[in-house]
Amino acid sequence: MKTIVLMLVIASVLHAQETRREIVNAAQVPADGAKLNSDKVPDVYAVSGRFEAGTIVFTFAVVTLGVLNEEADLSRAGTSCPGR
Repeated sequence: MKTIVLMLVIASVLHAQETRREIVNAAQVPADGAKLNSDKVPDVYAVSGRFEAGTIVFTFAVVTLGVLNEEADLSRAGTSCPGR
């Protein structure tokens, strides 16, 4: 009985091997792959609509924390153009 169970476990492990296949959709012309994003395509856009009752909406936030030493200069923190 133990032999049969062991054979079944080994067979199931061997059958469950992970397989991967990479599909690369490269540009037909290499120069086309190096183009910058078009100004004609917006970064974001708004869509009007309503949620039905009972719809669950998940929102996520990313919080970045940093530990600075006392010599850190924060006089220009939050400026949109730090080079000016």
